[in-house]
Amino acid sequence: MLERTIRDRIRGSLLAGAAGDALGYAVEFERESDIARKYGPEGIRAYDCDPYCGKALISDDTQMTLFTAAGILSAGERPIRASVAEAYRDWLITQNLSWSIAAGRLQRGEIPDRTGLFAIPELFAWRAPGNTCLAALYDSEKHGDPTNLDFIAHPCNHSKGCGGVMRVAPAAWIPGLSAEQAAVEAAQFAAVTHGHPLGWLPAAALAYLTHEMTLTDRSLREITLDVRRALPRLFPNAAETMGFCTLLNKTLVLAENDLPDIQNIHCLGEGWVGDEALAIALYCALRHEDDLSACLIASVNHRGDSDSTGAVAGNILGARIGEAAMEEKWKTDLELRELIQDLADRLAEAWLAGTKTESQNHNTEVPTMNENIIKRNTLLAQKVIKGLQSRNMSGYWAESKEEALRLALELIPKGSTVTMGGAMSAHEIGLVEALKTGDYHFIDRDKAADRRAAMLAAYDADVFLSSCNAMTEDGVLINIDGNSNRVSAIAQGPKKVVMIVGMNKVCSDVDGAMKRARNVAAPINAQRFGLSTPCAKTGACMNCKSPDTICCQFLITRFSRHPGRIHVILVNDSLGF
Repeated sequence: MLERTIRDRIRGSLLAGAAGDALGYAVEFERESDIARKYGPEGIRAYDCDPYCGKALISDDTQMTLFTAAGILSAGERPIRASVAEAYRDWLITQNLSWSIAAGRLQRGEIPDRTGLFAIPELFAWRAPGNTCLAALYDSEKHGDPTNLDFIAHPCNHSKGCGGVMRVAPAAWIPGLSAEQAAVEAAQFAAVTHGHPLGWLPAAALAYLTHEMTLTDRSLREITLDVRRALPRLFPNAAETMGFCTLLNKTLVLAENDLPDIQNIHCLGEGWVGDEALAIALYCALRHEDDLSACLIASVNHRGDSDSTGAVAGNILGARIGEAAMEEKWKTDLELRELIQDLADRLAEAWLAGTKTESQNHNTEVPTMNENIIKRNTLLAQKVIKGLQSRNMSGYWAESKEEALRLALELIPKGSTVTMGGAMSAHEIGLVEALKTGDYHFIDRDKAADRRAAMLAAYDADVFLSSCNAMTEDGVLINIDGNSNRVSAIAQGPKKVVMIVGMNKVCSDVDGAMKRARNVAAPINAQRFGLSTPCAKTGACMNCKSPDTICCQFLITRFSRHPGRIHVILVNDSLGF
């Protein structure tokens, strides 16, 4: 990608984030009826500028975003987390002192200016700062351990407020880091003040999204699916990760329906907590992916934390739209526009140069699958395999997609007749392509002249490929089906059933597995197939009897009467839905 495009997109992300913040700041704490009464039935659609300075005022969200950027840029040889944490304490000074007093104390050497931002008088302004940020930074200043660089492992509190996610977009552009590494750093930045996983997981998601929106031209939906797969790998010890990923799934589903924005936003929450703020912002960016103005307007016209949802929505979509394509009305009269542009340019210069500080070389290393995750998944997989064996089924462990493909092909003799249900996991490991191009008789129902005949051929096939919607730690398989061809073939007919199952589908018990199947897999598949079901619109199971329902048949496989028939390959990855 051209350097000028990346520079434009980084500018776009920070400017659009500030624009969403300024637009929403005017209506934060307002009820929807009050917004409509003041600005009309369509809500606020342009800046409500301050009558004294004539500018659209930013809130603490953009203030802290600028200090995040400055902390990254001023790190030098210091650990980058320490530098950003110090930058936040600099921001705290701007909330306690006037600019003139701070300037005098700085001149006398009584306070440090670690970021260079004390030269900006406009930053010394009280813009409804979050109590959690203030309290956490006060405590850090007095009692914090300066040697602690793992803020997630040593939480300062149990807050899951949105003050963690709304400020971390610059983490997307830390020099030399991949999207996953940027996500880990962003989570650590958020954990400086917000210790609950739902306070920092959304920050990880924002950095990943913004990094990829800046660097690639892939759709936001595709990147969101990548985030959903990456987070369980990056944070395996956070019990809240799967619930947050379920919320991301719900957001994807809602973005595709035809309901009004405000109705969908109400399904996601109000944005006062981190996961809701990220979900609302992401929904607006998905729904209005080609229209930044519509995205910003939708993201703030609700009864919740309007400035934070507007800021995060702007960060996400602005990273794709870029500054040049932004409507002039969002740039004109925006407070501190020149400072925002300057910091964006400096971030772009550093990112493009790919310069790595010592902290990036050592502290932010995130392998594709780190040792802790491998250990956890390996131990859990052995438990699952024992459970399968006790139920007359065979289990296998694959540490990678490539290993899963090798194991699957070992289970399928050359010349076999092979059919399958709608198993995305089999596609993801490359198995379907290998069977189509190899020495096998693969019956592709999607290309068959007689689709019904192709489905019926499954009952006499040598091998039937599938996955499961969920399974338990002790080896019970859970599947839901609409046409029932998949569950019936799993139950009886084909000589052998080979299932490809990502570790993301393993649940503690049957109740948890059933909830996953109904509230994660079913809504996404209903939306994927373009079905008109309540779950396709709301992202959650409504126990419907819609003509389009895909929850017609539930198959619980707790035992196989025929040993050696059902083979389950567990993959050390997040696969399928």
